[in-house]
Amino acid sequence: MNKKFLIALAAMSIFNLSNSDINLGENFKIISVAKANEVDDIYQKKINEGIVLGNVLKHEQAAEKYTEAINLKPDYFLAYDYRGESYYRLKRYEESIADFTKCIELNQNYTNAYIDRGHSYDEIGEYEKAVSDYKKVQELSPNYVNGYYYCGNSYKNLKNYSAAIENYDKAIERNNRFDAAYYNRGLCYKELGETEKAIEDLSKSIEIYSYNADAYHNRGICYKNIGENELAESDFETAHSLGYKE
Repeated sequence: MNKKFLIALAAMSIFNLSNSDINLGENFKIISVAKANEVDDIYQKKINEGIVLGNVLKHEQAAEKYTEAINLKPDYFLAYDYRGESYYRLKRYEESIADFTKCIELNQNYTNAYIDRGHSYDEIGEYEKAVSDYKKVQELSPNYVNGYYYCGNSYKNLKNYSAAIENYDKAIERNNRFDAAYYNRGLCYKELGETEKAIEDLSKSIEIYSYNADAYHNRGICYKNIGENELAESDFETAHSLGYKE
């Protein structure tokens, strides 16, 4: 320890200097704040560097930058979410789930982490866990359209078509030009044997986005199921012209 600093402390004890004369406590606070600000700046720099690397698909290097940020501030949530996204892009889903879970542990109201963890659960076939995360998203951000769309997709993968339709309904209520929601709801109606409703939704999807080969193909199947063979053949031809392959 600096000798001058020790002498100053001794002098304070002997002569009982007042705070107006010398206030080392306030000086220590200033130093602590300065160091904290410096750490924050470096932390944000590492985050920014990771984002830049991720944008050019260097996800491994991006994850390393986020790890450096985590080492600086292990109790702050943001870098865990970003690193989880990098692991997701690298198809390291178990690691991504661990990071998103840590992020949620540190900030239980951070919507993105629930969305991202839901995607990771979807990738490994844990659809019920994905549904749970998307329902949390709906609770935190009730007007966020994709919270319902993603939940619908997970229910569809579970073959719970009625629950999927309920979620697609809510997505469409919030965005009536959501072609993918109409398309997937149409597929659910098709699976439930509600052919007219399936055709209606698939047609709406095509109206909004006319380059979805799968939508034409599935509508063609629906037409064929009700004996509309000419309409079916027309849709099959259009699907193939758009690149549909069996």
